[in-house]
Amino acid sequence: MARLLVKKNLDGLWQWRAIADSGQWDSEVFYTGDINLLAESATGASVWLIFSGQHVVSRKVEVEAKDKRLFAKLVPFQIEETVIDYVDDMIFAYGTFEENQLPLAYVDAEFAENALAELEDIGAEVQSCAVDYLELFHDEDSWTIVLDGENVLVKFDRELGFSVEKEAAALYLKSLLASHESPPAKITIYGLDDGELDSLRDMLPGELETSEEIEIEERVGSFWDAVEAKAKPVLELRTGPIARKLPFAKWWTDWKVPAIAACAALLVAVGGTWGELKMMRAKQSAILAERDELYRQVKKGPVRDPVRQLKQELSNYSDKPQGSRLMLMMSKIAPPIAANDNLTLNNFRYSHDSGEVQLTIEATDFALFEELRKQIADKGLTVDIRRASVSGDVHQAQIRVSEG
Repeated sequence: MARLLVKKNLDGLWQWRAIADSGQWDSEVFYTGDINLLAESATGASVWLIFSGQHVVSRKVEVEAKDKRLFAKLVPFQIEETVIDYVDDMIFAYGTFEENQLPLAYVDAEFAENALAELEDIGAEVQSCAVDYLELFHDEDSWTIVLDGENVLVKFDRELGFSVEKEAAALYLKSLLASHESPPAKITIYGLDDGELDSLRDMLPGELETSEEIEIEERVGSFWDAVEAKAKPVLELRTGPIARKLPFAKWWTDWKVPAIAACAALLVAVGGTWGELKMMRAKQSAILAERDELYRQVKKGPVRDPVRQLKQELSNYSDKPQGSRLMLMMSKIAPPIAANDNLTLNNFRYSHDSGEVQLTIEATDFALFEELRKQIADKGLTVDIRRASVSGDVHQAQIRVSEG
């Protein structure tokens, strides 16, 4: 999906420029128009809303390393005394924490919500919100300065900058220079023509103009020529109250017809299944009635509960393990054990289901187990020595005996 960077001018018109899927500018030109023309270009695009830097402040604050994980909660109240508005009415974006310094930007929440609403009202899918001066090109130890209409945009660090009216720009630039230990190695200025470039030069502090160690590069171009195409904003301001929400309304629009069709199909399927269930129950009732009638025809004597009486009679004919089976097997197993003083029967267990006898026997010699196995096997039983162990002079084995 192509990205569309959008900003609103002071005259109420909009400007936008597209970034292709390759990550490069889609064309060399940008577009200017009203909200209706923008709506046509925004259809199917992922929109970035570029806030005017006049409404966004960026700065650095000092944060101790131990508070690194809590800065989102601590920093707003740390700067509370230095801002006019309530911090609860602001949206904050945070940069990269380095050397106990945290870059941040903040904007009035009401301004951001109103700006965002204008685009959402035309159906634009706003993915991100950024600030104009932070999206400018920037090299290490350099300043980028752009004359954008009546405002001057300045980016002096990777995640820091400001926007100021051009009448006050000279004072701000002088203050910026004074706040740094050394001047930048390079300054790049953008203006639409030579006249604007000369105006920007006049705004620079005199020591920067006269220094032979500072490279000042002039470029003819607008704000859009100074913007760097990137995969994400330098600082993401679409957070807090204007964070993206799941587009349930859009999903419902896309899936409404399939959902209705699926519900209709489900109702048809449930109706058909319910009809088949009723038919099967009717057949079952008929079969049970026929069973009871047949039982009454062959049963002599009174019939009160055909099912219970039939189960009782069937149980009389079922094969059930009889105690006589166990007694018969033990009559063949016990004599060889009793006749040998070197054998001791510790315990035994009989399983009715399998008809097997499990024996645990102790002996003074392992050979006695094999001798016992042969004696029992000679009486027609199947004998299996399952496991044997020795502890000191005592040998122990588990023996399974079943009818052959």
